[in-house]
Amino acid sequence: MGEQEPASMDIAVAMGLVAELGAALGVSKINELSGVWAHAVDAHWTIALNGHKEPKEHQAMSIPPFYCAVWFNGWPAGLFNAFGGTIAAGSAANERTFCAALKRAIKRSTKPKGG
Repeated sequence: MGEQEPASMDIAVAMGLVAELGAALGVSKINELSGVWAHAVDAHWTIALNGHKEPKEHQAMSIPPFYCAVWFNGWPAGLFNAFGGTIAAGSAANERTFCAALKRAIKRSTKPKGG
């Protein structure tokens, strides 16, 4: 038997995790920022979310309205919104590893209730 390809995750799942991370960090009203909301997810992944009705520039990339751009080790690795898009499909940078990094970041950012 050959190696199995990792199951492709739905882009909407990644977008949901980006939103969950923002909420865990207390981010709101990104449409009121002068540019995008950018965040280093971990040492490898960085995201930038455009909450404006017009494209915004970030790291030499024009990010369309309501899209999330992703970088892996400083290189462009994805561009998507809740309805679709693309994330890298390499061995280290792919939907699975991106979503896993987002989940870890959410866990680090979520404060225990009552504490």
